[in-house]
Amino acid sequence: TQSTWDHSLVLDKEGNFEVFWNVNDTHITFEVHVKTHGYVGFGLSPNGNMFPSDVVMGWVKNGQTYFKDYHTAGHYAPILDHSQDWFLLYGAENEMGTVLKFIRKIDTCDPDDIAINVSRLHVLTYLYLTSCFKDAGDRCKQLEFKIIPRKGLILTC
Repeated sequence: TQSTWDHSLVLDKEGNFEVFWNVNDTHITFEVHVKTHGYVGFGLSPNGNMFPSDVVMGWVKNGQTYFKDYHTAGHYAPILDHSQDWFLLYGAENEMGTVLKFIRKIDTCDPDDIAINVSRLHVLTYLYLTSCFKDAGDRCKQLEFKIIPRKGLILTC
């Protein structure tokens, strides 16, 4: 989208997952550009592990954006938060993939969320590609690609 970002980072060497963010005294805003036409997951962890972490998942289907706030409590599927504290600002799918822009308070006071320490954010990323790629025999081949998690990657502000 047309925003100016104070920070940005490519999360993998292939350039499949880019994250942009701004932070102020009360909120943090992220925009992710992900080369997928499947779902996108993005999470923050205080320790770089799968749990506990504060996670959003989103995708775009038929022009409609779906976006929810989750948290993790173990090595199993994220749990839908009772309090939806991440807010979608923009969602779109294009030839490149999926773009999601979202915002959250630094501290939501929600026990299922993690208060964000803006000087040290561990990022967890997930993506699932459902695009059809033609193989050498011109057959449709589904490609699944996951990044889970980027342990030790720290966004600094």
